[in-house]
Amino acid sequence: MKTMIKRKKSSISLTLSNNKNFSFDEYSLAKKVLKRVLLIENINKNVSVNILVVSSYKIKCMNEKYRGIDKVTDVLSFPNLELKKPGNLDEILESNKSLAYDYTSKSYFLGDIVICYDKLISQSKKYGHSVKREFAFLITHSMLHLIGYDHIKSKDEQRMINKQKQILDDLKIYR
Repeated sequence: MKTMIKRKKSSISLTLSNNKNFSFDEYSLAKKVLKRVLLIENINKNVSVNILVVSSYKIKCMNEKYRGIDKVTDVLSFPNLELKKPGNLDEILESNKSLAYDYTSKSYFLGDIVICYDKLISQSKKYGHSVKREFAFLITHSMLHLIGYDHIKSKDEQRMINKQKQILDDLKIYR
C-alpha cells in the first residue's frame, strides 16, 4: 500500500533582467526543478528562491565582488542559510525561523541563483544538449548549493553529481 504524502506548495520568484527570450517556459521549468529538489530531499517547507539571468559582464562583476574571482562563471549561488548537513532545513528553520521566514510570501527564503545567459548558451552547445537542459542543470546545481551541498571534496562532488542526474532524469530532461 502506497502512502501519499501531502506537500506544501513551493513558491519561486523568477526575475529575468536581460530580456532574453527562451524557447521554453523558463518560469515553469524552474518551478519544476525546485519542486523536484525539495521532493528528493524530503523538504516539506514552503520556500522561495530568486533566480536572476544576467550578462557575462554582470556575472563577472558579481564573481569578483563576492568570490574574489575575476572571470565569467556559469552560475552563482547565494545561500541565505548556512547548513551543516545538506537538506537539513527542518532543524535549522525551527530554531532560527526569523533568519529565513518571509511573512509576506509565507515561505522560507533559501537564497539567490544568478545564471549567466551567455554561458548557458555556450555550454549547451559545448556539451551538445538543449538550452532547456542546461538551464535546468544550472538551477538544479544551484538549488543543491542553497540547501547545503558542495563539491569541494571528491566524495561530496560525486554525491552532488548523482543528485543532479537523479533530479534531471526524474524530470526526463536528458543530454
